[in-house]
Amino acid sequence: MDRQPDDMDRADVASLLAMSNVHLAASSPGERATTMAGASSAARRTDADVVAAVLADVQRAREELAQQNIVGPTRLAFPKRVILRFSRLFTHRLVAASRALTDSVEGLVRVHHESLDEVERLGNSLRAQVTSVEIASQNALDSLASSVLDSGQVPLSATASAVSRFESTVSLLDGRMAELEGQRERDRLEIQRLRTLVSRLAGGVSPSGAPSPGAPVASGAGLADLAVLDDSTYVQFERRFRGSAQEIKDRQLDALRFVDSIVGSPAPLLDLGCGRGEWLALLRDAGITAYGVDSSDRMVAEAVARGLDARCDDALQHLENLEEGSLQAVSAFHFAEHVPLNVFTRVLDAVALALRPGGFLLIETPNPTNLVVGSASFYLDPTHLRPLHPDLLGFLVETRGFTDVELHYVHPTLDAETLHAGEPAGGYDPRLTRVVDSAEWALFGPQDYVLLARRAEGLA
Repeated sequence: MDRQPDDMDRADVASLLAMSNVHLAASSPGERATTMAGASSAARRTDADVVAAVLADVQRAREELAQQNIVGPTRLAFPKRVILRFSRLFTHRLVAASRALTDSVEGLVRVHHESLDEVERLGNSLRAQVTSVEIASQNALDSLASSVLDSGQVPLSATASAVSRFESTVSLLDGRMAELEGQRERDRLEIQRLRTLVSRLAGGVSPSGAPSPGAPVASGAGLADLAVLDDSTYVQFERRFRGSAQEIKDRQLDALRFVDSIVGSPAPLLDLGCGRGEWLALLRDAGITAYGVDSSDRMVAEAVARGLDARCDDALQHLENLEEGSLQAVSAFHFAEHVPLNVFTRVLDAVALALRPGGFLLIETPNPTNLVVGSASFYLDPTHLRPLHPDLLGFLVETRGFTDVELHYVHPTLDAETLHAGEPAGGYDPRLTRVVDSAEWALFGPQDYVLLARRAEGLA
């Protein structure tokens, strides 16, 4: 005879209670609320630090603008005042525009700060609702268990309805929390973009991207700046130790798979440190509009002689002179290891501003997790400053306003077929296999890695 719901035994009751408890986290509601509040507090401190840094940049810009009309009591004070008064005929509009931009950026930062406050308020409200629902659900389950133990019967229809309502409420709250987290991330990226604009203004670059009169020009610290090898000697060095133009082109051929999505795009790809133009030639053959910049006039001349669009310019200065959103992609092959970190972060800021929303950044650099590279071959090039660990580079890129960061390890010293050619027929002992695999990766694995990242969608 079929069993009726009201005749369920205690084993069935225990099974039902176990299924219901799956929907509650292992910790108590109070512990979960504390964890969520702690994570939100940490994120809030990070956002507040970014906002404070932007406002500090704005204040510095204001002070620089205020100082442009002041001439100290020096021996040449009178002629300087005359020159200053005369120069106002040409600079008053630029100064006015800079002040207007500073006011606008400061207003935008304050609006985003208020938005972050609202996100925090809503997050606290949602956390309170989640805690309330969990406590109510736990009380309901405790009451149900007590009722079952007392009567030996289970009101299945009421239990199923309660569990369904609980699942629906939790799903709704999860969705709202995800929306708030997404909005907070968009606000963080927009504040980073505004900070770059304010820093550029404070550093003497006008809203259009052109350097202001008398402003110092920042150097990208390329090969010419390092002055370790002159142009002619470095060309010989590359040919001997890095390979011929064809060999480099063959190694970069595999990287076309990372850029095939922009074939036919009207906005160009910019290659930083383009050298002799091997990558530019591959892009041209693939139907991708691209041009490059390099600080070596000797290498640029070789690229131009091959019919490529290469320009002799400082990478950072060139990027800071571009209009916002004018590039589809930026690539940099073996560029990052030549640049001081403080300059490299400015390059990343300028790239993020120059890219279209959704545009991507491609960086290839030596892989220091390969022991041969990290301990020896990296230092063969005297213009290398320091290796960049993949985790560090990924972190730097994420903090400068990029998303969807990916790492791809390329150019192994030996291919897999060669590495496993001498293995015994039955293979190694599992423990020995782990040791061999680790040693092969460290000694004969990828010599370089590629980082891919995108400028976040939806930013102005």
